[in-house]
Amino acid sequence: MSRRLSFVGDLFLSGELDALEPAARDAFFDDLARAMNGSEVVFGNFEGVALAERPLLPPDKIRMPVDPAWLPVLRRAGFNVLSLSNNHVFDFGRAAFEASRDRLRGAGFQVFGAGADVAEAAAVSVVRLDDLRVGFIGVTCDSTHPARDAGGAVLSLQAPDLTARVAAARQGCDLLVVSVHWGDEHVAWPSPAQVRMARQLVEAGADVVAGHHAHVLQGCERYRHGVIAYGLGGITIAGLQQRVVWQGLEQAYRFVPEARHRRSAVLTVAVEAGKVNEVTLEHVRIADDGRPQLTGHRRMMSGGHALRLWHLPGYALFYRAVVFLQFWLRPRAKVLFSRRALHKLRRLAGRPGVDDSR
Repeated sequence: MSRRLSFVGDLFLSGELDALEPAARDAFFDDLARAMNGSEVVFGNFEGVALAERPLLPPDKIRMPVDPAWLPVLRRAGFNVLSLSNNHVFDFGRAAFEASRDRLRGAGFQVFGAGADVAEAAAVSVVRLDDLRVGFIGVTCDSTHPARDAGGAVLSLQAPDLTARVAAARQGCDLLVVSVHWGDEHVAWPSPAQVRMARQLVEAGADVVAGHHAHVLQGCERYRHGVIAYGLGGITIAGLQQRVVWQGLEQAYRFVPEARHRRSAVLTVAVEAGKVNEVTLEHVRIADDGRPQLTGHRRMMSGGHALRLWHLPGYALFYRAVVFLQFWLRPRAKVLFSRRALHKLRRLAGRPGVDDSR
């Protein structure tokens, strides 16, 4: 008997989404639910802490409070398994994390990936679908700066015994999903380290590697018996503005989603006899109000070892060039060719300035 499991990336339910009216929130996932219809497991990374009240804390980091009113909305959309292994799970301390985890469980979600210590965070969560046991384990890359100083823990991607843990987890289930919070934010390519580590996870026993954190799509491939989604993007995204301390100064941080942040996907796998035998990517566009909408573009992935750019010699150099262009050259070019800069150049040249009052 074939079983269907669906996977999305980050569930970003904070920022401007706080202003949604109850009716708009209740219908938020109506379109997306069609892509996951028929899936017995629907997975997402819960990016934040479900808080009834938001404590006042120093502006030492960006925090993601989530209104608990979102929880029944997620359940109606079909979500039933959530990873808590990410860099925002301890945003409000350990007590708030535990209250959020209990609230999620009480709403009917199976959660995993974070706890009081590494042993609890690394525990395998098993979903039973009759005779099929699907195991989940959550991992977070140190580069995302998980807040371990809050008295809790997540399993590190850099843990020296990670592949051994994955191999042991695979022994207790028929299918193993490894949720990984990793990657350079806003970069639509997996880093060479991601590519290398993802394949090691599959070789250790993972059947599905579900990546997230970068808030953009980063590609998907079949490898051996498994499927790797390097980055599924954010299935929801919205503007965010908070006061934070940056380089020693308190200032306003503002995130405005760009076109690249509004592309996401639903990964659906069909499992038969404990093996992934079909993979589908349903493409999603995030509307201006943050709602995920199906684009109608659906792609079937073959089981072959298709050649990908990120496996070619020289990819590491290409990746460094992409990061350099995106994070160093592009911001400086925007400043250099801005209207204000052009106005200054015209004044220095003794020419009439352009009208930059608009």
